[in-house]
Amino acid sequence: MNKTIIININNIVFHIEEDAYDYLRAYMQDVKKHFSKTEGSEEIIEDIESRVSEIFSENLDPGRKEVINKKDVEEMVAQMGRVSDFSEIDEEEYSKDYENEEPAEDRTFSAARKLMRDPDDKILGGVSSGLALYFGIDAIWVRLGWLILFLLAGSGILIYIILWILVPIARTRSDKMAMRGKTPNLQNFKKSFEDELGGLQDNISNPNSGLRRGIQVFVDLVVRFFRLVGLFILAVFALAFGITIIALFIGLIVVFLSLIGVASGEFYPGFLGYLSSTESIIALISGFLAIVIPVFAIFYLFIRVLFKQKPMHNILTLSLLTIWIISLVGLLYYINLVKIDFAETSTIKIEEKIQPEEVFFFEQNDVKVFRIEKENKTKLNFIKSDINVMRRNYISIRFESLDSLSGPYIEYNYSAKGKTLQLASERASNIEYLAKQQGEKVSFDSHFSLNPQALERDQKVDAVVYLPVGTEVYLHTNLRDKIRNLSYKGCETEFSNKQNYTHWQMTNTGLDCLSLSDETDN
Repeated sequence: MNKTIIININNIVFHIEEDAYDYLRAYMQDVKKHFSKTEGSEEIIEDIESRVSEIFSENLDPGRKEVINKKDVEEMVAQMGRVSDFSEIDEEEYSKDYENEEPAEDRTFSAARKLMRDPDDKILGGVSSGLALYFGIDAIWVRLGWLILFLLAGSGILIYIILWILVPIARTRSDKMAMRGKTPNLQNFKKSFEDELGGLQDNISNPNSGLRRGIQVFVDLVVRFFRLVGLFILAVFALAFGITIIALFIGLIVVFLSLIGVASGEFYPGFLGYLSSTESIIALISGFLAIVIPVFAIFYLFIRVLFKQKPMHNILTLSLLTIWIISLVGLLYYINLVKIDFAETSTIKIEEKIQPEEVFFFEQNDVKVFRIEKENKTKLNFIKSDINVMRRNYISIRFESLDSLSGPYIEYNYSAKGKTLQLASERASNIEYLAKQQGEKVSFDSHFSLNPQALERDQKVDAVVYLPVGTEVYLHTNLRDKIRNLSYKGCETEFSNKQNYTHWQMTNTGLDCLSLSDETDN
């Protein structure tokens, strides 16, 4: 049984066997001793520890191998190299524990280049310099290629954006070395840092070339121009998204106030009539969040690009993502809830006779207009208490012919929907709508009545007026939007504001226009 020690390397906790720990400690002591005389030693040591933690992490397999052993450390040393491989320091300066250890097996480690974005030589995202390092060419030629692609077909922008999203950025020194095809070992760490201090760039060749400088200046000017244009476009989009968020928030407040009765529509509850008040509030908030959070995310991305802000905190990002998923699920749930409640349709038919007349005047009674006597103004308060019942206007009226010996009547077809046929029938039976006859005048209300708690389930009224052949009919213009299968063109050629009725006669094929009536109001 081996003793295990817990260590922390680059803010990552590892469990390591005692003998492996002694070997690792001796190795790191020699590394720190050597680089302590080098300028920027703390940064070099930090990069080396970061690479060591990466190697150890690659060797672990949660659930199967969770402890670093001596063989793992030896493999790391073989990969990173020893200080003695490139140092002229006397061998006696090194730790005896480390000196007496047997060297690891000779291993050859791949140094293939990795495609990454270069943060040290970038104009936008570092894609061009990363591609240049990967293919071993100068970055100026890659940038010139992007410019040509853009000028020829405009496809260069899309390809660049895709690579910007997919290709990772080289954050650590190990990444930057791998990007250049260098093995991340002690010697290369030191050389890389010395090159940075000396202002050397691996991807620059022949810096005194006049042609290269000219192309570089031209490309830089073009890229800066398009960058300014891009920033302007981003600013416009950011402004648009910001206005959208404000508009959505104001809309949420307005609709919420209508739900609690502060500004509710008396006759038309709109889409909110599909759910109860409580369900509507939940669905409304869910829909608002499902739309606003992605819009806000895009808006924040634009702000980040424009003002170079830091990314949002991970906890806040995860919280917004969780809220968005919950709101989206809630919105889909209520959409499906309403959809299910429209599965079945039921229609109830009722026939009501009307008194026969040789001439009929049909008109519409606007239920939103109240007619009361002066001395009975207080009655208006009682009328208003029932005003929310009158809230649907899906009404159609048709005229059909009867045998001359048959009496006139009106057939009412009340229809509604529900998740079951029984529920749909109950909703259809709750519709209240009948025309009123006073002698020759027949009035159809502009709205039909429902229970105040009734939900919008496609409630409709289809009224069919059956009249004997030869009956004369006058149709008021305020009834026009409800009458179906009847053309007014031939009867309105001489229409004026003084004439509110059109004149028709019932035939075997339906109503035929005769002429405009001289009646103005009846």
